Amino acid sequence: MAVITLKNIRQAVGDGGLEVGSADMGGMSVLSHRWPAGFDATDLLRAACGDVLCPVPHYFVVTKGAAVITYTDDNSEETVRAGDVAYARPGHTIRALEDSDVVEISPADGNNYLMARIAATGAFG
Repeated sequence: MAVITLKNIRQAVGDGGLEVGSADMGGMSVLSHRWPAGFDATDLLRAACGDVLCPVPHYFVVTKGAAVITYTDDNSEETVRAGDVAYARPGHTIRALEDSDVVEISPADGNNYLMARIAATGAFG
């Protein structure tokens, strides 16, 4: 059995309260995020992946706070709150309405591609 301790993979990015991290197991990536209220991934995702924004599907478990998932294909939105489990299809962005803690599970190949694209922007230092 493989075990990932979420607090051990999440790292602070800058001074604004953003924390991100991921680890792979079983062909999937497990991501742990802390998004401060007002965090909006749109510009970051656009810089990394263009107008499609995030091309990777994610299953989300929101453990604290609330966020809005917006889809690029039809501009629809879904609000997710603490206690919700949600699926974000490819072509989305996310914006935190409140300080939020989120766990995501995504295909490792897609997540690793996305993380490499984001790293190439220099956004995370």
